[in-house]
Amino acid sequence: MTPKDKLHSIAQTLASHPFVVPKLLQNPHFQTLFARLVPSFTIPNLKPERKYIHLPDGSQLAADCFFQKERDKHATVVVLGGFEGYIGKEVSRFAKGIGDKAYHFGLNVILLKQRGEGDTIHLTKSLFTTYVGLNDVKIALEEFVHWGLKKMYLVGVSYGGYLSLLTIGRLGEKAKKYILGTVAVSPHVNMLDSWKHVEKHSFYDWWLLYAYKNVVRRRAKLDNPGTWDIKELNNIKTKREFMETYMHTFGYPKKDITLQEYNEKIDAEALLPQIQVPTFIINAYDDPISPTEPYTKPVVQNNPYILTLLTKHGGHGGFVTAKKLYRDLDRHWAQNRAIEFIQLFDRRVA
Repeated sequence: MTPKDKLHSIAQTLASHPFVVPKLLQNPHFQTLFARLVPSFTIPNLKPERKYIHLPDGSQLAADCFFQKERDKHATVVVLGGFEGYIGKEVSRFAKGIGDKAYHFGLNVILLKQRGEGDTIHLTKSLFTTYVGLNDVKIALEEFVHWGLKKMYLVGVSYGGYLSLLTIGRLGEKAKKYILGTVAVSPHVNMLDSWKHVEKHSFYDWWLLYAYKNVVRRRAKLDNPGTWDIKELNNIKTKREFMETYMHTFGYPKKDITLQEYNEKIDAEALLPQIQVPTFIINAYDDPISPTEPYTKPVVQNNPYILTLLTKHGGHGGFVTAKKLYRDLDRHWAQNRAIEFIQLFDRRVA
């Protein structure tokens, strides 16, 4: 059975479990902002084993691992959370939700913290995973293979979804050495295009700039006095000003690069046609942060390795229903569909 045939069969099953939500809950801002308040399935007292992945520049990634008793006999889900992990020390709610569900269904789980995310900010000098870290996920996957994990799936939301798609797009056919499949929920794929989309919604435009600035403020508390000019930071009014001020600290060796040129270096959209592992993308047309348009293009829709589920409603990483559907573990529809995709695909490769 070809990848296209496998995905077609899986798509039929997933299509029978659509995102259904009453009009009262269709508002994208409710879905985006308040979905996190909807209780998620959790496994009480589930404690991670933290391991570290060493990177070429001396930084480290933290991997919070939840292994089944006989881990070699189980597939592994590697989860990348969104940018909320850069606001403070909290664990990404999406990552935690996916992780508990996956573990419940007998899968190993690795919550892979991105460079500087959450309580790992002291493990790097980078602001976050920018140009210098474009190979971070690949390096982590190589390490997991070295641990003896043979059947792996990669799942990311928002910024984590971007890194997932960027990684497998850059790897092309070589991605098959590491993973069997990928799921990306509400991923953005092009920085400047996403900015234009976000600027239609003033609150999210403000929030994203706040999140960027917050990373610098957190770094300033750790690094030597004078490393970061907080007065300069406070005078920055736009995301473009932020990037033009700090992108030369992001690890790209060429110092006179323009923002447009830098965007091309980190563009995941251009790599989508090169994806050669089964990939499931969930995005809502009313997402105020990640535009859906890149996933409607023929070069994506005609890629036999990509399955898209583009919904009318759902906001950014929201997708909460009024009640549990389809025997799901909770009301977080996209998280349950991600796990369903992995289970369906895993059965076909077992």
